[in-house]
Amino acid sequence: MRLLIAMAVLLGLLLVFLTGWCLGGGVWRGEVSVMEVRVDGSNWIELTVAGGNGDPVAEVTRATDAEVWVKVVASSTPLKGGGDCVDIVGVRLHEPPGDRVVVDKHTGEPVVVIKVEP
Repeated sequence: MRLLIAMAVLLGLLLVFLTGWCLGGGVWRGEVSVMEVRVDGSNWIELTVAGGNGDPVAEVTRATDAEVWVKVVASSTPLKGGGDCVDIVGVRLHEPPGDRVVVDKHTGEPVVVIKVEP
């Protein structure tokens, strides 16, 4: 009897998950990794991310004299792929990054910064 109840509960949970997935398009938003940052001396930076064409959105979560922490959120589609290609998304800082380290909030690691001519 307990086995039947456990199976019914699991089946119910599976049905709730699948219903939400189908009605919601099977798309979730979550943080993605920043692979590199391009700066040109202005207060605009471009982030190359593993976004999988997931409509990434970037934001600065913290900025100090030494670091700029960035977070990028993109859509993903579990069981349908995604995340296997890169996207470029920009974000505006209050002031140019200068020599500050850019840190990816998702990984907690510094990101490679490439300086380009404006």
